[in-house]
Amino acid sequence: MALVPKSKGTARVSQAEASSRLIDATIKLAGDTLMSEMTVGKIANEAGLGSGNVLIKRYFGFRKDLLLAAASKLADQIIAMLQEPRENVSDNPVINAIAIGTQTHILIRKRFVIISELVDVISDDSILRMDSLRIMQAMATNYLKTGIGERMAFTFAMKTYGLLYAQHTVLPLVEVTKEQLDDLYLLSLFEFGSALELEKMVGWA
Repeated sequence: MALVPKSKGTARVSQAEASSRLIDATIKLAGDTLMSEMTVGKIANEAGLGSGNVLIKRYFGFRKDLLLAAASKLADQIIAMLQEPRENVSDNPVINAIAIGTQTHILIRKRFVIISELVDVISDDSILRMDSLRIMQAMATNYLKTGIGERMAFTFAMKTYGLLYAQHTVLPLVEVTKEQLDDLYLLSLFEFGSALELEKMVGWA
């Protein structure tokens, strides 16, 4: 396996490890650092790779390609958390579904930060769109454990994903307060808790 050239003060690592560290560093910085300040140098420094600028060009091509790899890894992590939760927090399946879903929200927001940067610099966003669909399908699978049907489960998955995206893009533009966001979240929880009844009301059961 190819080895990364050793630079002063930097331990020699394999190509696979260097690539993984660069992706993980990108994920770690996303959301905590302004994208305009998230330079390849800063990512490389976070990854502990002194020659990171060269490595990013060699292994990914351009910064946008590294961002795409990070968005893809985030999608896989989100889906894994939804499909294989570590443990149940309650005997109530609704509480479990909410708890499992909530654990993914930080990663989903990080992915939105990266996607927002990518939409203006890539010509083909099909992978991003397919990964978003995969995430919503995993959300729906998690919601199915509450006993609701597939149609209602996927509808709630779309709504949850859309609300998270709105929190990142739209709501900050209209200066929504934290209390108003809390109200929105509370209403969504109530609706989800009443999903079985809603399913009957709209004729989906």
